[in-house]
Amino acid sequence: YLNRLALLRDRIEVLQKHLAVEGRITKAEYTVLFSLTRPTATHELNRFIDERLLVLAGKGRGAHYLAGPDFPKPAGK
Repeated sequence: YLNRLALLRDRIEVLQKHLAVEGRITKAEYTVLFSLTRPTATHELNRFIDERLLVLAGKGRGAHYLAGPDFPKPAGK
């Protein structure tokens, strides 16, 4: 359980960098970025939505994720 939390924290740090440059991320990009299966990526992204770290924008092929209200600000900002 603790290893899983540490892993998700590490993913948040990478997401901070990605979102700072791109402003958004798709499920396909998340899947490739972390070398995940699509179901695992979906599970993690849904967890981040539940925790208000990300918000889903758009539907279908245009769906993407943006920083949510509780997404941590990058260090030094």
